[in-house]
Amino acid sequence: MGRDTHCFMCHFDDSAVLAVSTILRLLGRRVYVMGCSKFDDMERNRLKEVAKSVFYAPYNGAVGSGTRSRDYMRFMGVRASHVKTPYNAVSLRRIRDLAGAPPAPGGMSFCDRHFTIVARLVPKKNISMGLKAMALYARSTVNPRLLHIYGNGPLESELRQEARNEDIEHLVRFHGFLQSDEICKAYGSSLALLLPSIEEQFGNVVPESLAMGLPIILSDRCGARDSLVRNGVNGFVIESDNPDGTAFFMRLLSEDEQLWRRMCLASQNFSEQADSERFAEAVESLISA
Repeated sequence: MGRDTHCFMCHFDDSAVLAVSTILRLLGRRVYVMGCSKFDDMERNRLKEVAKSVFYAPYNGAVGSGTRSRDYMRFMGVRASHVKTPYNAVSLRRIRDLAGAPPAPGGMSFCDRHFTIVARLVPKKNISMGLKAMALYARSTVNPRLLHIYGNGPLESELRQEARNEDIEHLVRFHGFLQSDEICKAYGSSLALLLPSIEEQFGNVVPESLAMGLPIILSDRCGARDSLVRNGVNGFVIESDNPDGTAFFMRLLSEDEQLWRRMCLASQNFSEQADSERFAEAVESLISA
């Protein structure tokens, strides 16, 4: 391994990664960190954050996921000009091939599509709020669409009970854990993705959904909204404690086909920003700097 070797590392807060990165830097290698952490992921303690900057000390540069991720890395001591994006990228072609359907608004008809949540069934994903929004939406329209939830986790029985309590059990489908090919097929029959998380460093389901042309309804805590979702253009940004607003946007997308089609085309355009080729360009930019 020569001195012109470039090393890209993730899991910056792992002591083993810190040790390896430090050794590589001392050996004259160029070392870069990749990550999606941002200030609003959790309650931050200023002194603890300053101390944590030691974990960023070995790095010549970084690949982050968006505006807030870049800001966090700059705070940690990485030079602003040496922080590139995106980190969380996907192969648009692979997702579309696995889906076996064209991106929306092509493919399945508007009237046959459903809302979709793809997430682990854990507290930070805030699926309970999504169910409350679904109940409000269902009561506001004559023919509500279904909500399909893909993922498993410790809250499954609790969420199933909540669907019964909200009287929407007949409108909610729990699919459990599915492999990526089945998830991609689900995107192909979806109207929009819901991501109401109270904590979300990025949200990889967002670029996956954009690859299939879906509008996105997501909370302002999700890092993906920084560069991939524009309010009123290809989706809607909500507060994670606002089921009424979420239900309003669900109904809007559900009943206005022209709006939905316009947002689908916008999502296809935004998806290009999260293609794996953009990640390769970010890496190349750092290497050539």
